[in-house]
Amino acid sequence: MLPAASSAPSKGNADILALLQFAEQYSEKSYPAEKAPAVLDSSRTEKRPTQSVEKGKTDKKPPPQRESWRIKDKEIQQQRTEIAQLKLQLSRLQQNAVTATPDWAALSQLAQSLRQSLSMTPTERQAKANLLQIRQQWYQDRAALQQQLSKAKSENQALSAAANHQKNLLMEAEKRDVVLREQQAEWRSQRQLMQTELDETVKKLADTRANMASLQARSPRLVTADELKGAQPREDYAAGISLGEEILQMQEERQRWGVRAEKGMLLAGIADAFAGKRMLSDDELNNTLAAAEKKVVSAREEISATQRQKGAAYLREFKKDQRVHQASSGFWYRIDYAGDAQIPATASVDVVVKETLVDGTVVQDMEATGATLSQPVADFPPLFKEAISLLKNHGTMTLVVPPEQAYGDKGYPPKVPPNATMIYTLRIAEVYPPAQAKKQP
Repeated sequence: MLPAASSAPSKGNADILALLQFAEQYSEKSYPAEKAPAVLDSSRTEKRPTQSVEKGKTDKKPPPQRESWRIKDKEIQQQRTEIAQLKLQLSRLQQNAVTATPDWAALSQLAQSLRQSLSMTPTERQAKANLLQIRQQWYQDRAALQQQLSKAKSENQALSAAANHQKNLLMEAEKRDVVLREQQAEWRSQRQLMQTELDETVKKLADTRANMASLQARSPRLVTADELKGAQPREDYAAGISLGEEILQMQEERQRWGVRAEKGMLLAGIADAFAGKRMLSDDELNNTLAAAEKKVVSAREEISATQRQKGAAYLREFKKDQRVHQASSGFWYRIDYAGDAQIPATASVDVVVKETLVDGTVVQDMEATGATLSQPVADFPPLFKEAISLLKNHGTMTLVVPPEQAYGDKGYPPKVPPNATMIYTLRIAEVYPPAQAKKQP
């Protein structure tokens, strides 16, 4: 508080007091961290300009701006120092104001100095403008960087998607490669197998060709029609045909008995016999033939016994029919249709015969082929002569003939086995008086 004599200060003094109060308020607003006016925190006062300088470095401004910041920093430092000194002086003056009359000249000079300190210099205004420009530039640069960052993110996402796509394509390609490798391995294995089979086939073909060459060398030559024009060649060829047919008949007969012979080996044996190049010695040949004959006899006896059993069984069933009778010669018969007119003993007849075994095997069937046998009754074998005498014209009968009256123990190779019971179906197709006997074609 000022002394009483100075309770009504002049207008200049009032301006000084108002200026001091404004300076104090400005100092508090501008530097709220400074609590004691007598203490100056040099580290804090130097920190803000340093941050501005660093910010300038971040914004990559040219060196003249950093120099202006250093000048600005120094000026602010000086102003703060002066303000602190003025505050200290003001505090002392206020303490001495009760007992001493204020030195208005000094206060006026102090206020003037304070106004000068608080007023912004052109350098400060330029620094402020530069700061604003830097801040605007920083915002612009940040927006540009954000756009670049967004663009980079989009490009990164696109690159990532492309990389994933390429990765998927690579995985598919690797899978296809594995499948192709497996197929290649399988094809290689199949090729090796086919090559092995081909080698075996080629070897077999070579062996076959060698065998064919050997057989051709051992086989008889082909006979042409011109060669058969001579009498002697025809007789020789006919003898060979007869011998061959007998061999075939014997082979079929043995085959029916269950003894099978390979035709190629038979021909080879015949060829070697004619060529005088037997592969077996006399002892080997005789022993082999004896063993073969023994096998044939055994099979023949077995077939013969079987046929007798089958014939007896069939005859037992056949005799159960009341129409069945036994002829005087020993065969059994059944008249299926007696006929319509007597047959003279001197007449000629057309007969149709079907011959079968008891198991139904057909030996011959004139009915099926449309053939007939036409001759005088007296010329028929005794069996059929007796059967014809039991019928009339157009009559039909069934005969069961035991093997003794048929083919006996030799049979009729290859169709009729030994001791076979024969079944005949006899039909009188037509009867001709002796004067009208049918001429044989």
